[in-house]
Order: sequence, then structure tokens, then C-alpha cells
Amino acid sequence: MSGGGDRVWFPAAGLSRADVLRYYERVADSVVRACQGRAVTLVRYPRGVAHAGFFQKYQERAGRRQPIRIEEPADLLRWVGLGAIEFHVPLGQASADAHRPAEHDWAVMDLDPNPPAGWAHVVNAARVVATLFRYVGLPMQIKTSGRRGVHVMVPIEPTRAVEATLAMERLARVAGVLWPEGITVTRRVSDRGPRVYLDYLQNGAHRTMAAVYGVRAIEPAPVSWPTTLTALPTLDPHAVTVATVLRRRQLPAWERGSAIDLGRALDRAGIPPAVDLRRVVQPEPTH
Repeated sequence: MSGGGDRVWFPAAGLSRADVLRYYERVADSVVRACQGRAVTLVRYPRGVAHAGFFQKYQERAGRRQPIRIEEPADLLRWVGLGAIEFHVPLGQASADAHRPAEHDWAVMDLDPNPPAGWAHVVNAARVVATLFRYVGLPMQIKTSGRRGVHVMVPIEPTRAVEATLAMERLARVAGVLWPEGITVTRRVSDRGPRVYLDYLQNGAHRTMAAVYGVRAIEPAPVSWPTTLTALPTLDPHAVTVATVLRRRQLPAWERGSAIDLGRALDRAGIPPAVDLRRVVQPEPTH
């Protein structure tokens, strides 16, 4: 798709800087909505993904070092023009008080398969997680990570990061009990086996997630793509790329929906506190 003298950013996929710009122009409104009001972390590859990239969290504006903000399409496209391929956003709006951590308005269950576990394992784990979330009464939005896994996102009322993390730990441990052969919350990679790791720690303070519709800086330029539980089994996450999206007539919607009081929903559904679950669930192996 690349042409002229434009720099090639994805050599294997044959995608140039202009191709990536054209992609972000198409999805700009959706990416900007995901970024607005948040301190965005960029991953920049000015020479393309075949060369080393770097993270950037701050910019100099009016002589001051400030967090990067993406508030309108022009902001997004300016950074893409400067080599930004990935856009990562925190789970909460930027705090007006620099000394007070921002409260989260999203919670996430990050489904990460541990090889040789593959996409089929992710699909089954997502079904378990979705069934549990529905039982609790949590609204959900699902997207691919743009790599191997899936992000199950929940819009929540503003909640401290530590409380959101403990709440998602409660759900992760219950999901692990429901399907112990396929789901794990074990942090040590060597002890996970061929299962899907539920990374509830992604809800911690200062953690970020790949922005929905955002490009990942690996070949063949895959995208963090909105999807549904019904569509997951037939979805090939590696086939949803910049090139394939540019050929699509329509984009799937990503609507935040109404926020929920996460802790109250879990208490109402009778999900035990994380500390109690740790006592009754088999402990992680130690060495």
C-alpha cells in the first residue's frame, strides 16, 4: 500500500507512514474519545518498526514539561506524523491535583494466554469471564489487545485504583475456580502452564492499556479491535490489521455505556472479598 518516497513503517506488511496516517484519520474520532482527559503514553517509531522505538509520556509546552494529551483529531494525527504508532491510556481521567492519584472510571480483565495456549483458550476464558460478569450484573465491552489476548472492559463509577484492583482480583479468582484447567491468576509465568492468565493487576495505579482501535507496533500492524463474545470464536485477531481495516466499509462501535458501582455490585452478588478468596483458593506454587 505504500507509495512514493514515504518512509516504510511496517516492511513485512508493506505499510508506509502515509498508510498509518490514513488509518488513524479514519478512526480518529474513536481513538480521541478513548484518550480525552487522560495522560497518554506514546510509543514512537520514527524510522518504522524494524528499528528501535521509545516511550514518551511528556512534552514541552509553554516552557513546561506536561503530560501528553490527545483532545482532538489534530493532536492524534500530529503525533502519528512524528512517529507515534501506539497510544496507551490509563483507566482514569487525569487528576487536577498532581499530588492526588486519579480515580479509575474503567476496570479491565486482561486475558493473556500462556503458550501453548492459543486463541481457542482465550475464547473459552472470555466466555467464563463474561458469564461471571453477567451474573454480577457488570456491563462489558470487549476488544482484542492487538497482540495475543483480549481486554474485557467495565465502565465504573470513579474508584480508587487499589479498590478496583481488589475487586477485579475477586472476579479473577472466582473465574479460576470455575475453570481451573484453563484459567490461572498465578503471577509466575513458569507456573501458569498452558492456561489463560487473568491479569487483574492491570487495574493498578499508573498502568495503561492500548487504546481501542490503536495500532500495535509489530508486524503485520494489528489493531486493538472492538468485538463481541459472539464474534470471538470466528475472529482472527492477527488478521485485523491497518490494511484490512482500511478496506472495511464500516467500523464496529465502541460505546462506553453506563457506569456501575463495582464494589457494591460484587457485594450484592455475594462475591467474597479478595483476602477471603486467597485463603480458600489453592495458593500459588512456591519455590
